[in-house]
Amino acid sequence: MFELIEILLSLFFEGILPVLFEGFAEIGLESLSHKPERHTLIATMGYLGLGLLVGALSVWLFPMALVKQPLIPGASLVLSPLTGGITMALFDRLIRQRESNGWMKFLHGVAFTLPIAILRFTMTK
Repeated sequence: MFELIEILLSLFFEGILPVLFEGFAEIGLESLSHKPERHTLIATMGYLGLGLLVGALSVWLFPMALVKQPLIPGASLVLSPLTGGITMALFDRLIRQRESNGWMKFLHGVAFTLPIAILRFTMTK
């Protein structure tokens, strides 16, 4: 029973919580931008920086690894960025209600969640 709770907490804190932060960040950054198209490199750097801040906050608030012995160590380094990128591209499509550059939103999602995953993987005990 304890293993199930541990897996669910891990899924929440390492999978769902970063995606929620990413969704709020996307909505917040879009509301600040008056131009529909921003410079891609600047936006990517902004998402990387925001991901570093959220990752540092995550490590500070939850300094211990939620799963002590994962089935596949480092799987979150691949799964979190992929999930984040897909979610950000879907949010963009749902919010704008039209076709947009889904690849750029996917890459921005990866740029946001990759620093979080790297910080959580390397700095938690």
